[in-house]
Amino acid sequence: MSYSFSFKAPNKAEAKWRIQAELKKVVEQQPPHAADCEHHQVLALQLVDQLSDSPDKEVAVSMSGAVTWSGEWKPGETTLGGLTFGFSAHLMPKQPAAQ
Repeated sequence: MSYSFSFKAPNKAEAKWRIQAELKKVVEQQPPHAADCEHHQVLALQLVDQLSDSPDKEVAVSMSGAVTWSGEWKPGETTLGGLTFGFSAHLMPKQPAAQ
């Protein structure tokens, strides 16, 4: 089971809020991700914090993750067999507002 999302945010604070909101949706739609999304969120927020704050830059984020297991998924009983996490965050020049 996997997830992925990408977005651009006007600043670091908005990017961090969006990461949390997107991961919340992932767990609501794919309950097995409750096992890994909390860890992914902590790491992603820490990595965004490493970027500079710049009023002329926006933050581009791309994030993905996957969990695997054998057999039927049973919450609280199933043992995970694999975990994958991918993340990138970059400062990009802000695009002029459309007129």
